[in-house]
Amino acid sequence: QAFQDSPAGPWAVEVPLLFEKNLENWFDFTLCVACAPAQQLARLEQRGLPHALAEQRISKQLPLARKIELADFVLWNDGTAQFLQDQVSALLPALRTVS
Repeated sequence: QAFQDSPAGPWAVEVPLLFEKNLENWFDFTLCVACAPAQQLARLEQRGLPHALAEQRISKQLPLARKIELADFVLWNDGTAQFLQDQVSALLPALRTVS
């Protein structure tokens, strides 16, 4: 559905470097999707990024522990897609009460 059709509806916005750019106050709540650093590095490499470039990209971000500390909610993405989906399903009722 387009924003023009329902601007007041619930929206999810993916913002790279949200905390690094100090944009978190623009939103009702923040959610961090986290995984182990080795998993993050492996996923970047699987997308075709050379190892050194992947490490460099990660090093320019806030440490994961800090992002987790700043986020209102955290989802762990180390497991299967179903594990992540189960977390989303469990979180949705709480998100509906936030806004």
